[in-house]
Amino acid sequence: MDIIRKDNGKRGVFMALEDDSQMGEMTYAWLNDNLIIIDHTGVHPTYEGQGVGKRLFLEAIAFARQSNIRIIPSCSFVKVMFKRMPETHDVLPDKQGD
Repeated sequence: MDIIRKDNGKRGVFMALEDDSQMGEMTYAWLNDNLIIIDHTGVHPTYEGQGVGKRLFLEAIAFARQSNIRIIPSCSFVKVMFKRMPETHDVLPDKQGD
């Protein structure tokens, strides 16, 4: 599985791909130069239960850390992942992980 990111400066998407098939996606919007809001995660039914959503989430975390930005979770899946993985709270805006 490959994860690619496309971004037009206002909105972006992480896409999970295998061969020519899109397995899932995670979309986000820029609120400012240092803050994104993840608003949707979707996994194609064929690939559910295979960790695609988690891989997309971890890629978003890596991107945030590398780019020194913060993530506001709007998507219910991302909110759950942050609760399950407190080690990722460093990319939340202050007090979001409490």
